[in-house]
Amino acid sequence: MTSGSYLLGHLDGCSLTMDDGPAVRDALGGHWFAPFFERQRTALRELWSRYGQWEDRSEFAPIGEIIIDVLGEGGFFFQWDEHGNCGFRIPFTFATM
Repeated sequence: MTSGSYLLGHLDGCSLTMDDGPAVRDALGGHWFAPFFERQRTALRELWSRYGQWEDRSEFAPIGEIIIDVLGEGGFFFQWDEHGNCGFRIPFTFATM
């Protein structure tokens, strides 16, 4: 996610698209991470459009939600109890072994 953010920022900063980076475009083609990468681009562009006007950390929540979804794709799930405490579970499956 961090490297993807740097890449997306660099591309946007240079007015480039993924077509200008065919190796990355091809690597993402059909990859399970591709939809998350697109969500990340949307979230980062929205943040950038409000640069200098952010009111609090909650504006960064969409990035955290994407990270949670990426981890869930890999079988790592967060859970909160009635007191707001956070833990996680990793079910015993073929994908998580």
